[in-house]
Amino acid sequence: PSFTGATTAYLKDYKFKNGTIEVDMTFLGHDSYNGLMVRMDDRKNFEYFYFRPQSSGKSGAVQYAPAYNDLSAWQLFSGPGFNAGNEIPKSKWIHVKIVVKDSQAELYFDDMKVPALRVHELKNCCDAGTIGLVGHNGGAFYSGFKVTPSEDMKPLDIKVAQPANGIMVKEWMVSQVSSQDNVKKSM
Repeated sequence: PSFTGATTAYLKDYKFKNGTIEVDMTFLGHDSYNGLMVRMDDRKNFEYFYFRPQSSGKSGAVQYAPAYNDLSAWQLFSGPGFNAGNEIPKSKWIHVKIVVKDSQAELYFDDMKVPALRVHELKNCCDAGTIGLVGHNGGAFYSGFKVTPSEDMKPLDIKVAQPANGIMVKEWMVSQVSSQDNVKKSM
């Protein structure tokens, strides 16, 4: 989604590189894309962790995608290491914790011992930036926001996830530029 028109709140004049971000969230359940913006370079480029309650229990209910120039690049980054199919309860508070270390991140719900999502390579990495909350189409409430920076934490050691066969485009060609009339004729 585009972030133009989204409701956002962010820490002014704050720089975060490594550490833990925690927040309590509750979702109303309709189509929405609510989450956290991390290492915001500016209001248009950042790491984006978000939740889709309308997809609860399905792949993509929990998603990581970099944002470039005010657009989420979720179409380019999906599958293992980018999304997960966790249950997202409606009208119940959950605790969300994101641990960030250099180019990797882990996302936990409530008291999970194993992360719901392990991001092996943050794509906007690794500069420090501010942190924010974002709401697309409403549908979430936030409470208990807490940031614990830490440059001394050990590496997360997340292995590169391998996509399942058949879901990755491995080869492509770029065609010559065609006029709109030629495209219509070929259809």
